[in-house]
Amino acid sequence: MSKHENFKKGSLTFDLSHLDPISVDFIRPATEKNTEKKYKVWVSFSDHCFTDHFAKNDDIDWLYKPSYTERYFCTDRYQHSKGLMGVLHNLALTNPYIGKTFNQHREQYYHLEANILDIDYSVFFEIDKNNNPANDLRIKIVSAYEKAEWSQAVSTSSHHKFWSVLDSKVNNTKLKMKRRR
Repeated sequence: MSKHENFKKGSLTFDLSHLDPISVDFIRPATEKNTEKKYKVWVSFSDHCFTDHFAKNDDIDWLYKPSYTERYFCTDRYQHSKGLMGVLHNLALTNPYIGKTFNQHREQYYHLEANILDIDYSVFFEIDKNNNPANDLRIKIVSAYEKAEWSQAVSTSSHHKFWSVLDSKVNNTKLKMKRRR
């Protein structure tokens, strides 16, 4: 995935370099059960992290033209997107349960509810083994947005510890179906 083009509106320029693809190390400290693990992870972000379906105040000048679909630049999502790398680092440190979900097109995502700048956020991401030998895994943040007060809970088929998902992807093993605890 390539870099996102900065967005310009009048005299304003919104720098999107914080969403450039990046290789990071995730390190799980040794425990009584596990030895230390270190994975090199290629992280990328879709434009859904800073765009929305609707234009701000119906102003079509907010159209983000590089998008493959008709999406509008969203200043709120843009501001919150600056916290997404912190969410990923926190996943590696705290090893929470993440939900496995399917959408209408049968695409598989993992879901996490996070708090970014005191806003409750839904973060959807893919985790796959990376074909490039420079990295062990690939994580793509597919979408991230503020949870609306009226929104329903995200439907998930199972929940797994973050590191269990990483291990299963690297080792090409299937995760057991596990309901949330």
